[in-house]
Amino acid sequence: MINLIKMFFAVILIYYSLDCIALDLNNRKHQNQITIEADELIYNKKEELISAQGNVYIEQDNFRLITNKVVFDKKNNYLYALGNLAFSNNNKNYFFGKKAFFNKNNGAGIIVRFKARISHKGLLSSDFAQMVDKDTFIIQNLVFSTCKVCKDNYIPNVPLWQIRAKEATLNQKEKKVEFKNSKIELFGVPVFYFPYFSIPTPNSPRKSGFLIPKFKNSNILGLQISIPYYFNIASQMDLTYTPTLSNKSNIFNNINIRYLTKYGQYEVNGDFINDKDIINKKNTFKSYVASKGDFKFNNNYFLNYKFQRLFDRDKIFTKKYDIIDDDILTSNVSLRKEKKNQLLTLEGISFQNLRENNLKNKNTPYILPWIRTYNRLPLEYPFISDIALSTDILNLRRAEGISYTRGTFQLDSFHDATMPFGQIVNINPAIRYDYYDITKAENSGIKNRLMGKLSVDWKWPFIKFIGHKNLIMEPIVNFTYNSETKQNFLNEDGQPQIISTSNIFSSNFFTGKDNVEVGSRLNFGVRTNYYTGKNTYGAILGQSYKLNKPTDSNIKYLSYTWDDKFNSLKTEIVSKLYAHLSNGISAINNTSLTPNHLNLIKNELDFQIHNDKAGIDLNHIYINKKYINKCYNSHNQEIGVKFIYNFNNNWGIETGARRKLGSKIEKICQSGNENNKEKPEKNKWISNEVGLFYKGDCLKINFGVIRDYSKPKGLKSSVTTFLKIEPIFS
Repeated sequence: MINLIKMFFAVILIYYSLDCIALDLNNRKHQNQITIEADELIYNKKEELISAQGNVYIEQDNFRLITNKVVFDKKNNYLYALGNLAFSNNNKNYFFGKKAFFNKNNGAGIIVRFKARISHKGLLSSDFAQMVDKDTFIIQNLVFSTCKVCKDNYIPNVPLWQIRAKEATLNQKEKKVEFKNSKIELFGVPVFYFPYFSIPTPNSPRKSGFLIPKFKNSNILGLQISIPYYFNIASQMDLTYTPTLSNKSNIFNNINIRYLTKYGQYEVNGDFINDKDIINKKNTFKSYVASKGDFKFNNNYFLNYKFQRLFDRDKIFTKKYDIIDDDILTSNVSLRKEKKNQLLTLEGISFQNLRENNLKNKNTPYILPWIRTYNRLPLEYPFISDIALSTDILNLRRAEGISYTRGTFQLDSFHDATMPFGQIVNINPAIRYDYYDITKAENSGIKNRLMGKLSVDWKWPFIKFIGHKNLIMEPIVNFTYNSETKQNFLNEDGQPQIISTSNIFSSNFFTGKDNVEVGSRLNFGVRTNYYTGKNTYGAILGQSYKLNKPTDSNIKYLSYTWDDKFNSLKTEIVSKLYAHLSNGISAINNTSLTPNHLNLIKNELDFQIHNDKAGIDLNHIYINKKYINKCYNSHNQEIGVKFIYNFNNNWGIETGARRKLGSKIEKICQSGNENNKEKPEKNKWISNEVGLFYKGDCLKINFGVIRDYSKPKGLKSSVTTFLKIEPIFS
């Protein structure tokens, strides 16, 4: 009897659960204990019938079955379950039916009026389910959804989405479900019809198949539908192909390949289309390829690479199809070896310039090799705690234009000390040698420079505790001495820095190795922070002062915003005020002032208010027209606003915009001895968008409109309407 009940239990599990594994009933063992309870147990010896009836309860391991009656026909090897079946599997899946029949001889069977709740969300219902053999199941008139069916739905007692099919076939061997004559309904309305489609069974290995489609409508590209198809090539490799159909362009194609290896992973992404050229008005093949990989080998070796390449003479393919907004594509490969206090990096870099005045790309550089090392040696001498030796060797080449080889070698020593009254002193002396071999430039040839630097940081933090509140105030002074030397031979990597509270206390305002500071400088200021237990308030104030004028009158300190010739020995005064309140309010304000008359140079405000119902983000930038860079800016103000409002727990609206403010500025860009004047932009808008979203237990919907005014020449501003519907299955 126990063996018969085990067979019945297996049949019920197979019929009602899409993620179970079919059992070979003939090979089942007797080792699992079964509990059987019933009001009455009858054995008919003549007819060879065994029946249990009246509140039948069967339990084995984590499986439980409740029904009115169970009958086993020993002569014909039939098993019947009659009357209101209820079955559970690991307290996750619950199944129900009116009655069930199972033929042990051929493995066939039927369950009538079958319903199931799978993993607490999935609701499955059908007229009956048929077992053809131990691996194949057919479910008739199937309805499936993960949504609640209740009176307070948008449409009462109608799920937000459901799949309705005339027939579904579950193949346990291939671990897939095939639907025939199916349709997807949203809010009770059929929106998609599929004569046939298949999906993998829950908890099965990855399977190839279609993914959720996406819809967009654009004034440039028209109505678009993207239908991704997923290929499960191998356990460590997959591919997704996404064609996008549009009524205003040819088929846009995307291929994404992912591969997992023993040492790491890499990914290849490609976009391609036959599109019309702006110049010759003919359709040509255009593509964008991107790839990245990260690998870790034994002995702390790391290999990383990134590859980007655009194949389009117009240089607008990536912006037209909203792939990326970058103007310069960077490809690089680097090999690192990391150990405690040691670092070795070998790297190569190439660039592709997509800007309008660099169509030929002949003056765009590539770097091969770039070698960097860093070795830090801990010491225990009274005045030297550590020493470090670093090298930076770079070879930069161009097809046309300046090329050079640079070698930088630097020796640093460090000492940290805490004074008797709590002052903290950090001392960093350094000596550096630079070697340049420059070609195709006015100052071509071999160049050398040797420089010394001494940096001393002094801090004195004051901390005051008042109950749960605390106040921290920290005066800071940084003294930097740089030996007199030529500032730079050329400048490839030393981009101008805007002075702010993030770098005002730094010993070097320039990035990279090419551009260096000369003379001595004193940075000073204060940092303060007040914490109440719930709210945080803080401020940073600082300024830098040159202790001696440069001996070379032609040197221009481009890093100083308010005066590019640095006629004054003082930098601007920079400050930062911030407040983070427990009620979701946050404000940060950065300000720059001229040193002598305290004229406003720049002010940037970031303000946020967020709670459970709504949120707003505001960003405003103002630059005094007297100090603005007129080559890159047409307006001296810019504002950005983002607003989100939740109508209830599920529905909400999100909107945002960016716009230039202030009067127009005539753009003047200087190239050599020629002044190129461009007319100011007519439109102040940068972008704006509005969207409606829904997120429930079983469905996510995003609908919105985005307008982008920042397209390059050759493309008009785009207006894109998008709709994304994503069912939630778990």
